[in-house]
Amino acid sequence: MPRREGSEIRRNIELILYWTRFSYGYDIYKIYKEVFEKDVLLRSIYYNLKKGVELGEIVIVDVRPEIGEFTWGNQSERVYYTLGPYAKFDIKSKYLKKLQKFKRNNIKVNWKEEVMNKVKELKNEVLSFKGNKKDASKLISRCEQLKKWVERVYPNKNIIDSIEKIKGVLKK
Repeated sequence: MPRREGSEIRRNIELILYWTRFSYGYDIYKIYKEVFEKDVLLRSIYYNLKKGVELGEIVIVDVRPEIGEFTWGNQSERVYYTLGPYAKFDIKSKYLKKLQKFKRNNIKVNWKEEVMNKVKELKNEVLSFKGNKKDASKLISRCEQLKKWVERVYPNKNIIDSIEKIKGVLKK
């Protein structure tokens, strides 16, 4: 039996990121356990964050050193995540009400750099594309998702136009 596409844990993480805007792994884990009332392993959270980054559903926006008393020593790194252009969470989730008690985080992000990296990745994907029409429609859909994300996080006409040009290559 083939594996299901996607992950319920990752969709729930995306919903957490939708509400908090930015968060780091252990904080996501604590919120997850409280909101979804499911026993989840911290390891599963980190696996799904890593997988989400690979798929463009989640984006790393900052890495900060933290000084404190940890079981492994006095220093740690916090990797901050936010939603990526290809996130697939359910905006109408019944859990949004439970998430409202958690604060929304703000982090200074170089959105231009983040956006340009995603546009470059998509452009490389399109340039190396040698598939059929069905696969082309998936890439066209990714172009649309990326465009909507760019419009939300860093609206810039030139970048949006470049995404349209990339999409145009696929329609030929």
